[in-house]
Amino acid sequence: MSMKIRRTLRELGFAAGLVTGAMALLPAYSADSMTCVGTGSAPVRWTPGPYPRGSRILQVGANHDLKLPSDAARVARNGDVVEIDGGTYPDTAVWKQSNLWIRGVNGRPHLIAPEKLAQDKAIWVLRGSDVIVENIEMSGARVPARNGAGIRAQGKGLTVRASCFHNNENGILTSNDPANWLVVEFSEFGRNGFGDGKSHNLYVGLVSRFEMRFSYSHGAREGHLVKSRAANNLIEYNRLIDDPDGTASYELDLPSGGASLVRGNVIVQSELSPNQTMVSYAAEKRDSPRPGRLTMAFNTLYSLRRNPVFVTNRSAESALLVNNVFAGAAGKPLPMEQHEVDRMLGRIKEDSTSAPKVKIAFTSGDMVKIREGTFESFEGTVEGVDEHSGKISVLIEIFGRSTPVELDHWQVEAV
Repeated sequence: MSMKIRRTLRELGFAAGLVTGAMALLPAYSADSMTCVGTGSAPVRWTPGPYPRGSRILQVGANHDLKLPSDAARVARNGDVVEIDGGTYPDTAVWKQSNLWIRGVNGRPHLIAPEKLAQDKAIWVLRGSDVIVENIEMSGARVPARNGAGIRAQGKGLTVRASCFHNNENGILTSNDPANWLVVEFSEFGRNGFGDGKSHNLYVGLVSRFEMRFSYSHGAREGHLVKSRAANNLIEYNRLIDDPDGTASYELDLPSGGASLVRGNVIVQSELSPNQTMVSYAAEKRDSPRPGRLTMAFNTLYSLRRNPVFVTNRSAESALLVNNVFAGAAGKPLPMEQHEVDRMLGRIKEDSTSAPKVKIAFTSGDMVKIREGTFESFEGTVEGVDEHSGKISVLIEIFGRSTPVELDHWQVEAV
């Protein structure tokens, strides 16, 4: 963490409910670092809990019969405990068991991605239900599809504690199964992402529930520090702090909306961020977001970027912001217009005659590329522009037929 960021947070005192002065205890981050830099949000530390009584324990390491985690994955049964000795393992595995508890012991085992990953997806593909992973480090996951992950969560329920994911294309990537859920505690995510904006430090799909607490996410390569499409999100007491030279896009992206409580976090935007917005809500589901609304309380948001946008809410439901600190900015933050304040407070209902016009840089006939959303990376031709709503109509080819799609003007870029 840069001295500039550390000094600012210390001056803010009890920012986000964390004793931020304790962050100085963590070693400084190097862009060339290939290891984890912390163990979650200081001063909270993870304490291993007891295993269920009667569990069979499989031991993995150089001094055991099972030399590699993949050896244990082949013989484990539902309800087993797998203990992996500290050390380096160039290994990959598919875990099919449910109620499995995997824990690093005697140090933290480091899983380094081999050239060929399990199912061309991840270092570990988890397909069982109610799996716990603790004290594991994973790095180097890359696949031809550019979405290689440390863990691919394809079962029905995963809890990750005290673990570190760095230099992968995705730290953790979940399925879109509404029966699935993810809880992350005391963990770190750093320098993940392919660099094309489509992979992230932590990427949660259309699952039922996502919880993240006491964790640290930083330095995503052109992607987001945390992205979740879950129906219910609880994100509390984390450090979502980009590196001084970081190029993370959003610090927190909740593109599908949903019932989302963001509480007690320290959120810092790098000067080099390619995106003005720090926290984005319902950007992809403006007209039909998942039920619920965004609530933000007791967070500290600090930007080193010129003219930042701290929070963007694109749903029709008003966001609730309580006792947050918004600070920083190398330049002066852009003031909200009165009509924007009225809309946020629900005082007016916009229509096409009263809404101010949006200045849109495109005209009919322009070639554009869709930068995010359902048709991300598609190229097409602008068919029409509506400056009242800020939307444009773009003709794209789907199955060989020209099809018009309506997009927000910020979702496209010139080709």
